[in-house]
Amino acid sequence: MQTRTALVMSRNHDLNRYGITHIEEGILFAIQAIGNKATPSEISRWLLRKPHSIFDVLRRMERKGLIINVKDLDRKNLVRVGMTEKGWQIYSQVKQREAIQHPGDDEWNRTVSL
Repeated sequence: MQTRTALVMSRNHDLNRYGITHIEEGILFAIQAIGNKATPSEISRWLLRKPHSIFDVLRRMERKGLIINVKDLDRKNLVRVGMTEKGWQIYSQVKQREAIQHPGDDEWNRTVSL
């Protein structure tokens, strides 16, 4: 088994408690970082993925109730992506868990200097 595959499987196992995959986690983090201007194309650029692969995941996330697609009022052919309340809850839980598992740089430096 390749290292990348093992890491992805491990991460997906960790995220299984929240009902999401590593790609869905990345999309939630990208939406939060981009803000209310998030589009499927912008998300795919953030995640270094081809747009068609992101569209399928976005559809699945919308069915799960994690995100919502809204047509842009100014540009009719543009879709904006936002998180639902459920998406924000999962994002917050994952982010909080990551902060607990991975100490900040200051804590790491103090530990190393001991």
